[in-house]
Amino acid sequence: MILRFGAALALVLTTSPLSPSPAGTVTTAVPDPPVDVVAVAGVSSIRVSWGNPPMELGVANYVAYAEPGGATCDTLDWRTFGCVLGATAGVSYRVFVRSNGTSVPAYAPGSVTPRAPKAPHDVPTDALDLGVEVADSRAAVRGDGFLPRSTVALAAYRADGHATVTLPVAGVDGRVSASITLPPGTRTLLAQGVGPDGEVRALVAAVGSGSGGGLPVTGVRVLIPLAVGVLLLVLGAATLLAGRGNLSRRRQPAPTARPGGRER
Repeated sequence: MILRFGAALALVLTTSPLSPSPAGTVTTAVPDPPVDVVAVAGVSSIRVSWGNPPMELGVANYVAYAEPGGATCDTLDWRTFGCVLGATAGVSYRVFVRSNGTSVPAYAPGSVTPRAPKAPHDVPTDALDLGVEVADSRAAVRGDGFLPRSTVALAAYRADGHATVTLPVAGVDGRVSASITLPPGTRTLLAQGVGPDGEVRALVAAVGSGSGGGLPVTGVRVLIPLAVGVLLLVLGAATLLAGRGNLSRRRQPAPTARPGGRER
């Protein structure tokens, strides 16, 4: 805090009428870069930390960058010294940080390579809903809330727990979109990766209940024909019952009269 006050006082003195800038020029102060930048690779992510510069004058926040790819993360103020970058698994990155996004870059030593996410043996019970549209043996998958540019594990589980995994990459908006072929017997789809906080994020959807060679699936395109079929069965049953009732009434014998005028 003393540094910030002293630096502010120096700025006032250097911009006072006693030391005017040359006529027609505008001086913009470029803040000092942060120090001691450290980058640690994780699952589909890079956790970056740093120290405040010796002179904090003019520092409002910090921006971290990963190259190649252009992934960035920033802080809300100058008192925060870390953030999490989304990254593609298996790619080697150089990481640097700028004060206000404009200072000289301060690089982390060496390069880092994030790991790919792995599908768990058991599907998480607390996972959120995954958007899925199934047609025949294809599934269009949509999920959001992942770190931008991060690798996501998309797993198709059979009844016996075996999972077939693909590795799509989330877009700059943190959404993952993929079209995959469902293996026979697929019951559940899971998309698992990393959220903006660097913690695990999982989305799940049930797509079938079979375990044989066929692929029983559910979805809008399957449920609509199923509902129409059920409705037709109900209408057919109602028509049949109504027809039997009319036939029964027609077959009843006509009443005959007893001697004395009474019917029996």
